[in-house]
Amino acid sequence: MDGNYSGTLVSRLARADTLIHLDYSTGLCLWRVLRRATLGWGRVRADTGPGCPERFNAEFLRFVVNYRRDQRARDMERMADFAGEVHRFTRPAELTAFIAAQRSA
Repeated sequence: MDGNYSGTLVSRLARADTLIHLDYSTGLCLWRVLRRATLGWGRVRADTGPGCPERFNAEFLRFVVNYRRDQRARDMERMADFAGEVHRFTRPAELTAFIAAQRSA
């Protein structure tokens, strides 16, 4: 699963066997959102639906800036009861190493 739809997190976790949590810093997330909006402005990305061009979204930007303060603790609580395999990464290099290990396994 992918996304920040915390309202459905519990039901999605109930159907999952593995959790990969990208617990990146606010600064990194903010940088990536701004870079994506700037570099992709007006273009449709391959990972989005047709007719959904990249744009600047102030509401989403506020969500990213305030996520750790307003919602992270609740999401961490919801993930704490997950019975499956958990992989939590706080830096992109950790995720890269994990993916490389999975490919060579």
